[in-house]
Amino acid sequence: MLLRRTILTGAVAVLFGAASVFSANSARADEYIGGWQKDYPVVSYGVISVETAVDTLKSQKKFVDYASKELGVQFKLFTAAEYAGIVNGLAAGQVHVGWLGASSYASTYMDCQCVEPIAGAQNLQGGMGYNSVLIVKSGSPYKKYEDLKGKTVARNDPHSTSGYLIPTVAWAHKHGSIDKYFKSPLSGGHQQTIVG
Repeated sequence: MLLRRTILTGAVAVLFGAASVFSANSARADEYIGGWQKDYPVVSYGVISVETAVDTLKSQKKFVDYASKELGVQFKLFTAAEYAGIVNGLAAGQVHVGWLGASSYASTYMDCQCVEPIAGAQNLQGGMGYNSVLIVKSGSPYKKYEDLKGKTVARNDPHSTSGYLIPTVAWAHKHGSIDKYFKSPLSGGHQQTIVG
């Protein structure tokens, strides 16, 4: 049996290096559009590599090219193996726009209050969510979660909504502490969990 939970999608978070641009004492954001390109001729766009780095570059190329053309600035892709790389980049001003899940967005906001959600992804059905699933290697003897009691079940990066927060909270809500049911080390990321 797969453990599935749908949650609100992660938000794209943007770091406003010039916070005064959107303050009460400055021009409204919609009046500023068209002038911000002078301040940000290169926009660093941060994403985590959920595939290999090469696959991430390929999958993001169309968006980076489109954003560069439509916004009139160069979008430069920044990839990180873990959410912490994007979170730290946003907080330091080295990443201007980051694709974050809800958990990593909330963590970044709590740490520096330097991010603002500007968009969210919709699934094909029009909903604002995604699933967190418990997976096992094909051909394994494990057919339902009860078969995994006492076994090692990895969780992802602590900044991951689908790979850490939801499994931890949803499991606790239904069954108690996840660490009392499974051995549950952190893998470091989505790809590492799959490989493990």
